[in-house]
Amino acid sequence: MSPELTRRTLIGAAAAAGAAAALVSGSGAAFGLPVRPRLTTPGAIGNLTPSGTIANLPASFYARPGLDGMPVIDYESMPVVNIMDHGATGDGVTSDKAAFDSAIAAVNALGGGIIYLPIGRYLFPPPSGGSPNWWYQSTIQHVHFVGEGEGSVVVFRRPKMTTNGQEAPAYASGNGWQFVNSTDVSLRDFAIEWIPLNMLRHSTTATALLVRTPESMQVLRMSIGNCQPGVLLQHASNSWMVDNVLRNGAADAYNYGGAKNSVAAYNWAESVGDDAFANYQDSTLFPDSNTIPNVRFTRNTVISACYGRGMTLGGSHHIIDCNWIENSAGAAILSDISTTNPATLIDAQVLHNTLVRSSMEMRPDNRHLSSGGGYHGAVAFLNKVDTLTIKNNSIRGSEDNDIAIGVTNWLGVTGNDIEVFGNELHAADGVGVNVPSNSTLTGLDISQNRILENTGASVAIAGTATGVTSGGNYVTTLPSVTGSVTGDMTGFTTSTSAPYSDPYAPRRAEPSETTWANPQPQSTTGLPSVTVTSYGAVGNGIHDDTPAFRAALAALPATGGIISVPAGQFLLQVDPAHSTFRDTKITHHFAIEERDNVHIVGAGATSVIVCSSAEDQGVRIIGGQGCSVSNVAFTLPDRPDLRRIRALLEITGAKDVAVTDVTFTGASGSNLLIDTCTGVYVGNVTSENANMYGIDIEGSRQVRVTGCTANNNRDGGIQIGWVGAVFREAQFVHVDSNTVDGSVEGAGILASSGFNLLIDGNTISNTCQAGIYLWGRAPEYPMYSADITNNTVTNACSGAYTYTPGAIAIHSIRENAGTTAGTFTITGNTIDTTPFSGVWVGGKSPIGSMLSQMNSLTVSGNTFTGVGGSNVLIATDQQAKIATLTIV
Repeated sequence: MSPELTRRTLIGAAAAAGAAAALVSGSGAAFGLPVRPRLTTPGAIGNLTPSGTIANLPASFYARPGLDGMPVIDYESMPVVNIMDHGATGDGVTSDKAAFDSAIAAVNALGGGIIYLPIGRYLFPPPSGGSPNWWYQSTIQHVHFVGEGEGSVVVFRRPKMTTNGQEAPAYASGNGWQFVNSTDVSLRDFAIEWIPLNMLRHSTTATALLVRTPESMQVLRMSIGNCQPGVLLQHASNSWMVDNVLRNGAADAYNYGGAKNSVAAYNWAESVGDDAFANYQDSTLFPDSNTIPNVRFTRNTVISACYGRGMTLGGSHHIIDCNWIENSAGAAILSDISTTNPATLIDAQVLHNTLVRSSMEMRPDNRHLSSGGGYHGAVAFLNKVDTLTIKNNSIRGSEDNDIAIGVTNWLGVTGNDIEVFGNELHAADGVGVNVPSNSTLTGLDISQNRILENTGASVAIAGTATGVTSGGNYVTTLPSVTGSVTGDMTGFTTSTSAPYSDPYAPRRAEPSETTWANPQPQSTTGLPSVTVTSYGAVGNGIHDDTPAFRAALAALPATGGIISVPAGQFLLQVDPAHSTFRDTKITHHFAIEERDNVHIVGAGATSVIVCSSAEDQGVRIIGGQGCSVSNVAFTLPDRPDLRRIRALLEITGAKDVAVTDVTFTGASGSNLLIDTCTGVYVGNVTSENANMYGIDIEGSRQVRVTGCTANNNRDGGIQIGWVGAVFREAQFVHVDSNTVDGSVEGAGILASSGFNLLIDGNTISNTCQAGIYLWGRAPEYPMYSADITNNTVTNACSGAYTYTPGAIAIHSIRENAGTTAGTFTITGNTIDTTPFSGVWVGGKSPIGSMLSQMNSLTVSGNTFTGVGGSNVLIATDQQAKIATLTIV
């Protein structure tokens, strides 16, 4: 493996100009969602040739930057064992474990080869006898698993909860496939998922692939979902993870802990509960960092690392380059070496990365954050460092400092030969480069950086730094030196330049809400109107009508107006020239960007907007104020099997918006996504058959969802959370008078964040999980206060995959360990027919044992009929975590 860039390579003015161009365009690094052969409805992609061999990957696969030195696997030369010839059914119902046992025995008898997975769903049911492994191989050599794309799916099913009226025992820790000693093994072109979806960070593990000591392993073009964690190649050597997509992981996505001579490139990680790409170094196992050299993370994409970091690094000669990291709770990039007798991070390089909205845990509305806590930097280092290069990165809108050489209030850096060169640091809510009082540095160069629009000093040195050099820096604010500095700190020139525009700045700056508002539908009376058919839309479901929508929007005056959609089927296609927005890798079909008072109005359910791509948001309203969508329908005709986290309608970063009288069907993620908005009215919406939630409210405030119907959505009818484009506490959200009938794998109404959440007067029936479910996705932005009143819940916890032993359930909501806070009431509800308890608070469940922490819980005036367990089930250990518990 020869890195693209070596230490101290002169990049110069051309690279700095390139970074500036990327900032203007918002495009970031030149990569996105990995391009793999796909069909809308999964079908064979042609890996099995007519002659019965497996086709090799094309030469272009290996010819990309960052893959130099990657070994080429000659699949065409290998014998092929078809899993179907060994008894697999691929029906998703019958266990196929025995077929895999038989197939690997056959491959071993041949001295190695390919196990081929045709289109199908290959089920691994829960193991018997309490084993944590759904499929286990102690030694595996020269075996290659190849499928036909997303249509070939390995499914790990969690156990069913059968205990009636008790707290169900937690499932065994789950490893989907675990290989211990692995040599010359690859996984290529198939999917792995766990069912049902569980996004609790601190829950029972559900690992997709765990390999203990892989040598020469390759994981290529895989699709992975619903895991906790994802792909763990611990202590790997000469291994490669390339072109994989992982979505909805409750812990790490890709983990190379203690690896050497290994690469992760062109991968995608979205909505993960911990580190997206990890290279944790255990100093006890690896006290000398030179024994684990040459790990590289290059050209990967991270979106929403919800509790951990975007990427972590350790060992020696670790390179993190040309990655895009968007929305991370902690640092986007962090040195991660165990803090007891820590080893030294040696010759690390952080180059050409784009980091957007990092350190979201540092927001003041995050009740989990302890005073002075957090990593205090989008890029942060701690403990011992020997030679470090931070060069030509673009860091935008960090919630705290941009670069932290030492973590304030925790662990400083003792280091030498640190270079901070050519970086574009924009609009941090803190310092550009921070050296805290607990850091001591020998040899620090800060040169050719642009540190603009941050709220603190461009550079702050409170620690000790000797041998300092600087030059060519342009800054909004001059450095602050309160520590001891020897050398030259004169290389800074003030500038009034303000090139960065944060589309979410208004929502990020808003103070927390303190009292209920009253969101209302938006009026369109008297507004100018343009009709999409006047600009070329045909509405026959075949013609691409997207240009007509863009033309109609452009025809509206700056003060706004109506985009009228008459009866018809209006097909929207994704045009790469018009599908992007700055500071995000998520693309769309059609967008209304930072406009006020623009309204999409149809003629009713016969006005249908047809989205063509499951990989992109449908219609997107970004920023602005006073916009609405009404009297129209949205659909995605071919919903994929695997979740995509893409909505038919997304409204993000906006204020005073409304969605009324709209029908949604079949999104690849949630049908309707309200993301980081304030002042939202959602009324009389019908949302069905979404691949995630019918209506998803993330990081939003002053929201009312009323009179809506959400039926037969996969993961829940209505969800309230905090994971938006900005991680924000949900505040003053009122969900009332809605009907939820059917939730295939999830709950009816569920919430993972909320200050003043009111769930009132809803009718909920036939849900796999609880009818109403308050849960703790991760410690960040926890549930704080909720009233669950006057709801009717019928036939809850009735699915085959239920893990909530209560029709109304509260699970794993907490702040800092040892504290109790928050007020909750469950009053006046009617619960009819559930195999388990009526109300459950916990605590121990099939997916974990994290107790909820509350100041006050009142359960009163509820009616229970046909309850299989206790009316109210709160175990003794859980009761001890509730300061004031009232049950009437």
